[in-house]
Amino acid sequence: MTIFTESPLSDPFSSAYSDQMPEFTASSVRSELEPFDPSQPTLCDRQVRAYRHHYGFDTLPDDTDYSIGIESIQQAQLVVQYFQSRAALGTVVIVHGYTDHAGLYRSLIDYLLRLKWNVLIYDLPGHGLSLGDPLGIDDFKTYVTQLNHVLQTYRAIMGKRLVLLGQSTGAAIIMSQQIMPAMHLMQPLDIDQRILLAPLLRPARFERIKKLYALLGWFRRRYKRDFTDNSGDPEFLAFVRQRDPLQYTHFSMNWIRAMLKWVPVMEAQRGVEGAPLIIQGDEDMTVDWQHNLPLFERIYTNAEIFLIQGGRHHLVNDAVKIRKKVFVKIQEALSKLS
Repeated sequence: MTIFTESPLSDPFSSAYSDQMPEFTASSVRSELEPFDPSQPTLCDRQVRAYRHHYGFDTLPDDTDYSIGIESIQQAQLVVQYFQSRAALGTVVIVHGYTDHAGLYRSLIDYLLRLKWNVLIYDLPGHGLSLGDPLGIDDFKTYVTQLNHVLQTYRAIMGKRLVLLGQSTGAAIIMSQQIMPAMHLMQPLDIDQRILLAPLLRPARFERIKKLYALLGWFRRRYKRDFTDNSGDPEFLAFVRQRDPLQYTHFSMNWIRAMLKWVPVMEAQRGVEGAPLIIQGDEDMTVDWQHNLPLFERIYTNAEIFLIQGGRHHLVNDAVKIRKKVFVKIQEALSKLS
C-alpha cells in the first residue's frame, strides 16, 4: 500500500492547485516513467512527485494506491494514471476534454475515490504528459482506437462495474466508441453507464469555424488559442492561464479538420439504444448546446439530460456551487449501479 501524506488532506471542492511555478516539464516527468502497470503502485521519483504536488494529487484520500506509466498504442505513447480505492465498487474511466489533461481533474477524482470508485484517466495524444502533435489528431477514430485499447487491455483489473465519463471532446469520444459501428475496432465491452459532461457535438460558432478552416486550413498548421472564461471558478482560470506548464498556446488545424469531418457523421445517427446521463450548463459558450440537446434526444432512445442553470463549459472545474450539482448528479447515477 502506497500512502501519500505530503500535504494535508483536502476536500473535493477545495482548490488544491499549487500557487507556485512548477518544477517539472512533461518530458522530465516522462523520463521517470516505466510502462504502465496498474497492478503495482508506482514508486514516485522527484519529477513525478513534483507533478503530483502541482496538481493536488498528493491531497487525495490516504487509502489510495497510485500507478502511473506509459502505454504504447500503435504510434502513440500515452501517459495513464490509475487511482485505486479500498473495497472499490468498480472503475470510472475518465476521458478529458480538448486542451485538458489528467492534472486538471483532481477534484472529480477525489470525489469518485470518496465514493469508493477507482479512477483510470489518460492524457490524450498531444495533451498533458502524452506525446503527439500538440492538440492535434488525424481522425476521431484514432481517439476511439486508443480508448478501446485501454478498455480491452485493463478491463480485468477494473472490477465488476465499468463507467465511462467524458468532458466535452472526451464525451464525444465516448459517444463515438458506442455509436459508430465502423469505429468498434476491438471487441465491444459491457459498459454499465456513460456520463457525458458538456458533450461536444456541434461547437459554438460552427459556421464561423468552417469558414475559418476553409480560408486558413490549407496553409496554416496552427491557430492562436484564446483562453476563454469557460469556468465560473476564477482560481481555476488563473491557474490554467498562468501556472499550468502543460497548456499549449495554439490549436491544431488537423484537430479542427478531424472535428469538422466527425460532426456530420455523428449528427446523422438515430435510435441508438442506451441511456447516457448528459449534464449541460446553460451558460456554456464552447458548444452549441441549444442545437445539440435536441439532437441527443434523437440520437439516443432514452438519454437523460440534466440542464444546470449557470453552468459553463468546464463543468469538472466550474464554480463550487455548480460543481456540487454536477458531482451529486454523477453520484446519483453511480448509486444505481451499486
